[in-house]
Amino acid sequence: MAENKSVEIAAWALGQLSIGEGGWVAFADDSVPEWVHVRVRENGHGRLVICELYLAREQRIDSAALRALPIGRIEAQVNAFAGEIRLHLKDAPRPGVELQPPQPQPRWQSHEVINVVPALDVPAGRKPDGFYRRVAEVYAELALLSRRPATDMAEASGVSAASVHRWVAEARRRGHLPRAEPGRRG
Repeated sequence: MAENKSVEIAAWALGQLSIGEGGWVAFADDSVPEWVHVRVRENGHGRLVICELYLAREQRIDSAALRALPIGRIEAQVNAFAGEIRLHLKDAPRPGVELQPPQPQPRWQSHEVINVVPALDVPAGRKPDGFYRRVAEVYAELALLSRRPATDMAEASGVSAASVHRWVAEARRRGHLPRAEPGRRG
């Protein structure tokens, strides 16, 4: 096995979440600096999914603008903060009271952040539960930042991406990560 090392992934401009009532979350980053407001709910697998979307822009909203929305990244961020968001899911307005649109917020200003992927200390032979908890922690954090979290973990740890995918699957099986959904990050 190769010597463990840290692999620097690209500089990322981290987005920001603002958690509201009734499952509303506001998101902004470099790709959507004018804030996207989404309402989330819990699906049958325990993941938070987007069920409503609110956009307010000075420019025209067209199909290209909608395709450019980073829905997968927003859902990954939402699920990373699921504990805090779940506290506000039931804080819905009274029945019969119309929802007020979210308040306008200033445009997002990015902050350059350099993230270093930690190398996993891979034990020989049978892996203990603590190893799979660590795999889950690192993977969940990288899913927010990287388009290829398993590959980044593999490069940092000197193992194959297939090994990391097996470890992530086992971490999910043991309940350290939520159940995966095809085509969804995290």
